[in-house]
Amino acid sequence: MIHPIYSATLVLALFFACPGAMNATETQTGPSAPPWLLSDVPSKYQEAAKAVALVLVREKEEPKEFKAEVEEKEGGEVFVFHLWHVSAFAPENRNAPGNPGGKCRDISFNLRTGKASRSVFWQ
Repeated sequence: MIHPIYSATLVLALFFACPGAMNATETQTGPSAPPWLLSDVPSKYQEAAKAVALVLVREKEEPKEFKAEVEEKEGGEVFVFHLWHVSAFAPENRNAPGNPGGKCRDISFNLRTGKASRSVFWQ
């Protein structure tokens, strides 16, 4: 049986010897994953995110399976949601070009009209 002090020392040694190897977020989503779940975008984008989620539901998708990067265009009048589907982060799709899981897409939200476009799939 290993003494608890040695066990803790071993864990710390492995942690510092392998930077990032024990980062749970990186393991689950990949090092270049977008920062937000669609439901967790900053408050500035919440209304738009709800409209984007409705588009996904109409397209028979599950909004909670997407992460989003939001880009402002046309002087902040349009929010483009670059949506990463969880399938893009599957081990077999890592480092694959284009739309690795086949479900990544963009949906735009126009602040003037209050409407979201339909999906434009990545190529």
